[in-house]
Amino acid sequence: MARLKPGRGTDFLQLDPAAAPARGLTTWLADALRTAIIDGRLGPGTALPASRVLAGELGISRGVVVEAYQRLREEALVGARRRTGTTVLARPGPAHFDPGSSSPAGPAALLPRPLLPRPWQSGAEIDLSPGVPDLAGFPRAAWLRAERLVLAEASPADLGYGDPRGSARLRHELAGWLARTRGLRATADDIIIVAGVAQSLALLGQVLHARAETAIAVEDPGSLGTRTQLTHWGLTPVPVPVDGKGIRVAALRRAGPRVALLTPAHQFPTGVVLAPERRQQLLDWATAGGLIVEDDYDAEYRYDRAPVPAIQASAPDLVAYTGSVSKALAPGMRLGWLVAPHWLRAELIAAKHAADLGSPALPQLVLARMIAAGELERHTRLARARQRSRRDALLAALRERLPAARVQGVAAGLHLLITFPRSMGDIDDGLLAARLRTAGVVVHPLSIHRQLAGPPGLVVGYAAHSPGQLREAAARIAEAVRARLVFQPVLSLPASAQSSNQCRAWRTSATTVLPGGSGGRSTMTTWTPSPRAAVILAEVIGPPLSFVASRLIRCSRIRATSPSTVYGPRSSSSVIRGGTGPSGGSTVRTRNWWRSSAANAARSRRPVVRNTDSPRHSRTTAAAASMFRTVNQDGSSAQPGRRSTSRGTPASAAALAALAVIVAANGWVASIRCVMRSARR
Repeated sequence: MARLKPGRGTDFLQLDPAAAPARGLTTWLADALRTAIIDGRLGPGTALPASRVLAGELGISRGVVVEAYQRLREEALVGARRRTGTTVLARPGPAHFDPGSSSPAGPAALLPRPLLPRPWQSGAEIDLSPGVPDLAGFPRAAWLRAERLVLAEASPADLGYGDPRGSARLRHELAGWLARTRGLRATADDIIIVAGVAQSLALLGQVLHARAETAIAVEDPGSLGTRTQLTHWGLTPVPVPVDGKGIRVAALRRAGPRVALLTPAHQFPTGVVLAPERRQQLLDWATAGGLIVEDDYDAEYRYDRAPVPAIQASAPDLVAYTGSVSKALAPGMRLGWLVAPHWLRAELIAAKHAADLGSPALPQLVLARMIAAGELERHTRLARARQRSRRDALLAALRERLPAARVQGVAAGLHLLITFPRSMGDIDDGLLAARLRTAGVVVHPLSIHRQLAGPPGLVVGYAAHSPGQLREAAARIAEAVRARLVFQPVLSLPASAQSSNQCRAWRTSATTVLPGGSGGRSTMTTWTPSPRAAVILAEVIGPPLSFVASRLIRCSRIRATSPSTVYGPRSSSSVIRGGTGPSGGSTVRTRNWWRSSAANAARSRRPVVRNTDSPRHSRTTAAAASMFRTVNQDGSSAQPGRRSTSRGTPASAAALAALAVIVAANGWVASIRCVMRSARR
């Protein structure tokens, strides 16, 4: 029996020449490589081992390997270049699955969506997601200098298993830095190094749950991601409303939980600073047996206000303070800290040890070096100046293009909040954010960060884009808002319609303020498409086209009175109102009842006449109001209080068409720009 040479076989594809036929070693090797390329084990760009190395590991002639590689080159499966060796070439065929894609068959579909945050700038031209810092501004040179020094000086013990609380050197530097910048009262022994604020919440959630705490008070509105984390670790988030002075402590007392998670220095997402009197009330609440979890997530960035010290400085034994370098440097660093009250410290350290034995050593040592050398503070000063200019650019553009909107939270942080007063009409921030996504801009609707009812808004981050990009984003936001305000109905699918058959019955109502004048009240039908078609019309074709198209489809029969009433199918109705007094005005109100779009289209109904009148706030002109006057077949005007038996006249149809044109003209250009921009992408 032949004796195998030492080293026979290789880890590369687990090739074993003993399995090769007595003759045809080259064919065997070429077939094995070809199969690995076709089934994806050797993907495009993968480098094949050098022929001399592979021949040595297999114990075969180098010529066999060279010949096998040559056959694959002739089949265009691999290519060879100087200094790069032989690599696998890309093959035409089905695209490889992108792990970041939203394909239902991908790995992302196997996990709950909140546990897999969407990668920044995935599929978006301008991603204004809040919480994303200026990743391009990461201090690479300073970090590289510090890392070289650390590697030159680190002892073998520094690279071994260490204290689960983290590097003593980093904890010492952090204690001084947090005292200087945030006013904390803590020593190195009080600090636990964690993998970001997310791990702080995880450790606290486990420890509190073990202490039989099942609920935690959170600000409303407040971070959706934070609520998801707390829920995962067994704590039920209980919403407590926030106003212009911060969390309402009276409501916190009524809520019941003994633990409260807050962002007092810059409340997310409103940007409110906890007022001094509320701080004192909060400390009184904690003294009576409560615990405050203070998330100091972006306190480094302040522009137009004095620094606000952390609450931990006032009561170290009542506050668990947490922060990270995710906003100062980058979230991918996964470096943070938890300053715990003494009565929780031992349990938190045990939970940290059980979780991962301790955070990575080298990044801790590098960060400690940067803090000691003043590099972190220098970088923060430069980043703060850069973010101020970006904030100013976005703020000026929003005030110019959306003067009626309210912008808040601008004095600090890396995001701002846009809210819409009642005077701007009913706005669904979820639909508005979806429409902005089709226009290439990603923002967060305020509603996803709420548990309680509240006004709509958009949470907009500005840290990661240039002033020019932010001005362009503001223009697109204004276009989308104007399109939503001018064109109605605003289509919003109820949860029942979203979860059931798309053709089941559902109801929507909307109001549009139109240019018009005093005199009379008119009613027209609004044929809203089925839910599936409505989404396509509103989000893809655009509100102007859906508005005009629906009116071209609907009212072929018109009857009128004065105040005039125009009806089409009985399935729905709209009211165009015009008042004659000082509070007169003109409004279109739409209500639609659907059983099935197919059944409604097939069913023919006779028009109905109804006489209704009610003055509305005036925003119209007399010239446009005359358009709503209707006439009988003999040319006379319909009289108030009398029913008209005439069918619709060309004048009535022309008035309806003119109405559509006037409404469409108010926002046509803005909406067409949104649609064309989506089409170009």
